[in-house]
Amino acid sequence: MHQDICALALEKGVPFIIVQFPKCDSGANTEIEKAARNIVPQVILQAPCSVGILIHHGLTSSRPLLSELFLYSVKVFFWGGNDDREALTYAVRMARHPGVRMLVTQFLMQGEEEAEGKDLSWDDVIFKKFVRETAGYERVTMEQVAVQDINDTVEVIKSIGSECDLVMVGRVQCAESMLEEMLGKWVETLELGVVGDMLTSSDFANFSFSVPVVHQHT
Repeated sequence: MHQDICALALEKGVPFIIVQFPKCDSGANTEIEKAARNIVPQVILQAPCSVGILIHHGLTSSRPLLSELFLYSVKVFFWGGNDDREALTYAVRMARHPGVRMLVTQFLMQGEEEAEGKDLSWDDVIFKKFVRETAGYERVTMEQVAVQDINDTVEVIKSIGSECDLVMVGRVQCAESMLEEMLGKWVETLELGVVGDMLTSSDFANFSFSVPVVHQHT
């Protein structure tokens, strides 16, 4: 199946593949669920473009879908790195929709000033570009959160409100985030990354938001 997906994406020049990731508590047939899950890492490895791994929580939002009433609340977490930058790029496109309300949270180590190093400098450039491109959108807001340690980071992630419809994250964050170093050993689903795995845990079982975990093609 993954060969068909990747071959079709290459043939059509698709810039972004979205693959749904079934949850263990979805009630689906176990064997079918395992087969569907096994497709995801293969698509990540062989896709000719970036990949979004989409996870739905069990509850269904009751928000109206009619265009004149449509309102969709999106949250984006940004630490830095290839995948976070790719997620932010797609967030710009989503922000253009008049029914989307978006909050982008940039994590900084407390006391951190200008980032050093090529990768972090590029992160800063991309984030500032996002700020410029969405400057005229009243529905888009940005915040910078200074965290002292990984515990502060986890608390911010867990503070997601029940009104949120979608949380967008990169699959792998920059090394400076300390996420992989401090939490990597507890990750149950490697293809979702540290934050994606956390957002699909039982801590968020009573929420209805969806999670696209973005992997940048390199």
